[in-house]
Amino acid sequence: MDVQHEGATAILTCSATELMLLSNAITQALQIEDWEFSSLVGVEKDVARTVRAVIGRALDTVRAGLPPEQW
Repeated sequence: MDVQHEGATAILTCSATELMLLSNAITQALQIEDWEFSSLVGVEKDVARTVRAVIGRALDTVRAGLPPEQW
């Protein structure tokens, strides 16, 4: 994984495995009760779901270019 910073924005370069890790971690965090989620994670569940969806699309794109044994 590589990170580049530009002002208040960070650009992550991730492998398929790293994207899967991030997606799975968000999925597990979404199991936290609604009333407790934002206190523990720092954002509302809708934000986490959006981020997970973006990661999912990126993962789909990466996987499309790799043979399954490299996912």
